[in-house]
Amino acid sequence: MSELGTAGRLLRGELRRPDPLLLAMLLAVAVGVAALTSVSGFAQRVQAAIDARAATLLGGSVRITAQRDLRPVAASLPSALRPATTVLELPTMAAAGERLRLVELKAVDAAYPLLGELLIADQGARRAPAPGTVWVEPVLLAQLGIAVGDRVELGYSAFTVAGVIANEPDRTAGAFSIGPRVLMNLADLPATRLVSPQSRVRSRLLYNPSPNAAGGLVAALKAAVPANTTVETADEGLDETRTMTRQAADFLRLVALAGVVLAAAAVVLSASNLTEKRLPAAATLKALGASRRLVLLTYAGLVAAVALLGGLSGAAAGSVLERLLPVLLSGLVPADLPPADVRMLPIAVLLALLVALAVAAPPLLRLGATPPAAVLRAPAQGEVERGFARTEGAGLVLALLLCGAVYAWLSGSVQRGLLGIGVLLSAALLFGVGARVLARAARRLSHRGPFAWRYAAAAFGRAPAHTVLAVAALGFGVLAILTPALVQTDLLRQWQMRVPPGAPNRFLIDVQPDQRDTVAQLLAAGGAQDVDLRPMVRARLAAIDGQPPPAAQNERARRFLERENNLTWRADPEPGNRLTAGTWWGGAVPEPQISLEQEWAAALGVALGDTLTFEVSGQQVTGTVTSLREVNWESLRSNFFVVFSPGALDALPATYVTSYHVDPDRADALLRTLVQRFPNLTVIDLDAMTATLQGLVAQLSRATGFLAGFTLLAGLAVLLAAVLAERTRLLTEAAVLRTLGASRRQLGAVYNLRFALLGGAAALLGSGAAVAAGALACAHYLEVPYRPNAGTLLGALLLATALVTLTGRLGARRVLATPPAQSLRGE
Repeated sequence: MSELGTAGRLLRGELRRPDPLLLAMLLAVAVGVAALTSVSGFAQRVQAAIDARAATLLGGSVRITAQRDLRPVAASLPSALRPATTVLELPTMAAAGERLRLVELKAVDAAYPLLGELLIADQGARRAPAPGTVWVEPVLLAQLGIAVGDRVELGYSAFTVAGVIANEPDRTAGAFSIGPRVLMNLADLPATRLVSPQSRVRSRLLYNPSPNAAGGLVAALKAAVPANTTVETADEGLDETRTMTRQAADFLRLVALAGVVLAAAAVVLSASNLTEKRLPAAATLKALGASRRLVLLTYAGLVAAVALLGGLSGAAAGSVLERLLPVLLSGLVPADLPPADVRMLPIAVLLALLVALAVAAPPLLRLGATPPAAVLRAPAQGEVERGFARTEGAGLVLALLLCGAVYAWLSGSVQRGLLGIGVLLSAALLFGVGARVLARAARRLSHRGPFAWRYAAAAFGRAPAHTVLAVAALGFGVLAILTPALVQTDLLRQWQMRVPPGAPNRFLIDVQPDQRDTVAQLLAAGGAQDVDLRPMVRARLAAIDGQPPPAAQNERARRFLERENNLTWRADPEPGNRLTAGTWWGGAVPEPQISLEQEWAAALGVALGDTLTFEVSGQQVTGTVTSLREVNWESLRSNFFVVFSPGALDALPATYVTSYHVDPDRADALLRTLVQRFPNLTVIDLDAMTATLQGLVAQLSRATGFLAGFTLLAGLAVLLAAVLAERTRLLTEAAVLRTLGASRRQLGAVYNLRFALLGGAAALLGSGAAVAAGALACAHYLEVPYRPNAGTLLGALLLATALVTLTGRLGARRVLATPPAQSLRGE
């Protein structure tokens, strides 16, 4: 019989002999492949949907955008450059009887949409609504208590609800919305009196030229339109969406990568201990004349067969789980994702096979290289453990490098691959050190207490490499699952606790100058507190020290330069603002002076003494920067980045805004009074927006926690492999203890405590890392002190401890069931 045939026969014999180590290896490979295929498949589908619908999501293959009404700009363009369609969007209030809701109003003309289909329930694909009618999202019907055919008020006009929007082709999934959509005919917009020169309006002029003509059209439009507008193609317009999608996909891949790395670690442990158990069999084969190649073919084939079966199982599970992610993220990703690319499944299986063979190579090579005499002379257990510890170490390093290569390939960036591996390696080292410290503490506490505690603490205190690896792996799992939960509950709670009692809970915008006094009276009569109607002028930064602003050096600077800034004037500093440089003007000043928010100034490189020129509707105003301020944004008051001295902006058109606090039981009545008197007003409910934000965070946390479950499963696979690796020693220990009089119940208590200590240590380390991540987020992003929720942490500690104890007992069940005599005979 050929050597290959002999290896196949030996392999079939190995597969017919059940071995828990093979089961642990299969589970680890399946978990790793499931994590890889589900996340990669989902990310690929989302990216493909965005790429395929780029022009549709933009509204056209070329667009002009600005935060103001662009219809005068469109009218001034040469006929060859007139847009194919015009779209205006703005927030406003919709009223039906006594009910009012903040909505996102969108006005379109008869050519809308240029691309894609606007679907209306029971009506199919349509263009713009007929004059005098609107289409609404279904949620608005429930909020206002109306039905199709009823009337709804928008501004100073009333419209008939003629249909329900089923699909809006140019609305990006996941975009934060302050209210339901209302779609109206552009010709009806003037009658609402909602648009003024200072209104918050987002305009889009849309074009759909041929691909060959797009570049020339963009160049011609950039030369023809004012500087404070943006002209872009579909690819340019969705760069930010693509970037956000890529970053989210990279984060999800990193979460999945943690599971893949731990799965690879479980394969290393399983393969190492499998080959250690097979040393006598391999030595016997060599003594009977088998070649090193035959031994390697047999056991490499065994690893490959298990990895292939695990890979196929994981690919099947991953393809199912990948279809669950769009459900968990419903509303945040496109609803009509393209079908999954099944080509990723065989690639994932092949990767699993290659990674499993690669990380198992060191122990397999040691198995093939060990001479029969070295085994038959029965070396000391410590010698064998040291030899295989070295192969495990090599396998773990190789697993980390290979997983980093896979991550770099999936993310398309070697730098991100190195960064991901660096993050995981740093965390692994910290967990390893933490496990050693906790083991040392357990050893010091092992000299007192009942027998079960003393023995379990001493065993955990010895902290063999397998125990440290299991603690680190399970700590990873706890970290991955607990962090989203803390973000969802604790961080938002911390931010809300920082908001002072009685802080504003409503914003009122679009107050016209002739409405200011009456609005102030209505607010006072309606119980509003902390009212401070502030003038606001929307303007574009045109020059710094007489020169056009330099190119933005970062994303924040780019936003400040591209958007229109909200300017105001004030005689005295805003309460809660603190001067950090310069002096505030006092009394009348001969020339306009400016006070800037310090971070705004830093982002644009502006210093005291610089001059800034702003442009409003063709008019310019220039002022000198005389002070910088630190703004307390947590006050939720009407704060501004740019404040002018009184009199500087008198010639420019302005509206008024204010924040205010009103008791919940008086809020609706005050809202009705304001909107019924002045239908153009818009009131933004901060409590409702906070609830919407909490819902989004909860949805993202569920999806992240779902993926983090792979990490915990992989950690449990590592634990199972570690327990199985220690089973021979555990059997001997149990036999000696039983011989010395220990009952099975006492042994059960010993192992319960032993695994509870391991789970508690992992939960403690994982919880500590999650708290550190939360504190870091609070310090650098929310800038609030962090006080973790003790209930969340205690729940994680108890759940992790119970789960690890059950898994450990499952792996060690044979230890308690084996008679002492059988264990001592080595059977």
